[in-house]
Amino acid sequence: MYLCDAMTTLRIVIADDDVHEIELKTFDQLTTAEFIRMAERDDDPTDATLTKDKAKLIRLTGAPDRFIRYMTDSEVEQAYNYVLGVLESSNEHIKKLSEVNKTLEEWEEAHERKWNVEDAKQVMEQFGIFRSSVTMGDTTYDAKPLGTAHYGQWIDLESAVFTLKDATESELYAQTLAILMHGADGKYPVQTEHESLEDYSERCGSYTSERVRFFMNAPWVEVMGCAAFFFFNDQRYEAICNPFMRRFQNLSGHRRSAMRRVIPQSGDLMRS
Repeated sequence: MYLCDAMTTLRIVIADDDVHEIELKTFDQLTTAEFIRMAERDDDPTDATLTKDKAKLIRLTGAPDRFIRYMTDSEVEQAYNYVLGVLESSNEHIKKLSEVNKTLEEWEEAHERKWNVEDAKQVMEQFGIFRSSVTMGDTTYDAKPLGTAHYGQWIDLESAVFTLKDATESELYAQTLAILMHGADGKYPVQTEHESLEDYSERCGSYTSERVRFFMNAPWVEVMGCAAFFFFNDQRYEAICNPFMRRFQNLSGHRRSAMRRVIPQSGDLMRS
């Protein structure tokens, strides 16, 4: 095993025609799928020690089992230490959320007024957390305030989050952005007058699935940052996602009022 291309690639060579290359990325370059594989998947705690170590290295590098088994102890340590350094960068990035929280806690004392959403955006931009778009190649999706979102989008969002409640947090980021982001592929599908529910569901599912694939292969820092955008900007998004987005939970206490309901909880639409 050896490093090449200015230490951007790790090559594991079993034979001249049997080589596996691992692209060594910085934390900011990791895709959502790569981040999930490296940081949000758990190994089987009942496995033997070396088997767990092998499984962890497979997750961290993406290398097939047979290549990991071929490596020497020193090569395993070299590969593990490099990737661990990348993940430590992610820890520093997540710690910035705590700094955002602390800054907002001290806001009123420093500015003699309550902070608002624009103030929160400014603070998150200051710490490099907040994002309002996701770009991959020539394609960009934008995060915009959700005041004009259709009720059906909220229904589908809540249903998706409930269905994926056992998924990783970053999978939820991708799924929610697929429903809410603005892009060149058009607005969220609406059932047409003569379209059957089955046809509409298939069309809507195809639209969302293509978007999920995009966000899973886009930079994780941008995907997470846009999820933070919605979490900060919209009380309904926060209320739906809060139980499953632990990275943002310490920020939810800043809300000044409960989530607006279209239909009152009591069911009484009019006062007598």
